[in-house]
Amino acid sequence: MPTFWPSCSTRSAPSNSRRVPRCRASWRNAIMPGSRARRMGAHSTSHPPPVWSAMPVDDLSDSLWAYALDRYARPGVEAECLRLQDEHGWDICELLWVAWLSERRLRPDPEAGQALATARHWRHTMTVPLRSRRRELKAEVSRHPRLEPLRQTLKQAELQAEREMLTRLAALPALAAATDAALEQALDSCRTLREIPPEDYPPLRHLMARWIIDAPDAEPKATC
Repeated sequence: MPTFWPSCSTRSAPSNSRRVPRCRASWRNAIMPGSRARRMGAHSTSHPPPVWSAMPVDDLSDSLWAYALDRYARPGVEAECLRLQDEHGWDICELLWVAWLSERRLRPDPEAGQALATARHWRHTMTVPLRSRRRELKAEVSRHPRLEPLRQTLKQAELQAEREMLTRLAALPALAAATDAALEQALDSCRTLREIPPEDYPPLRHLMARWIIDAPDAEPKATC
């Protein structure tokens, strides 16, 4: 997951947009690349248009980014995310996107598979290699402290790559949710992303319940 998630002592939450809440003072010094995602093409006539079709892509991107910063900063969430990412192979950016959609009574458009594949290609070719290099360098820094600035540079690059991933996900088309129960909708959306093995279901459900506001055991939304 993002460099402000794993092994980050400051958990900076970059913000160069006035639309993103500045809830934590430490977030103010991190960098926020202003990537602009392209809006998706026409939707199938068999589905209604996205509920947010008139909302600018930049607004969607900022909304998802702010949501990701808030949800990941919750106590204990980092460890849960790393376990789902490293031990079960889930992409945390995609899970944040699904939870964000579900709270808005939306779900990913199943016909946007190619667009989702393009976003995943970005993760595999950019984010994952940067994460791997950063983690490998951590051991080197313990022996050669002079490498710490390089590790920090890789951390910021990984963060930028993950924000770009969220920007691309936010631009994907979405449809009205099949149910008003946001938690169940989120889990159903996860099943459209990939099969959920039985051993993945409990930690996945627990994480989604901590993120989604109206879930029975959800944590309250932090106030700014």
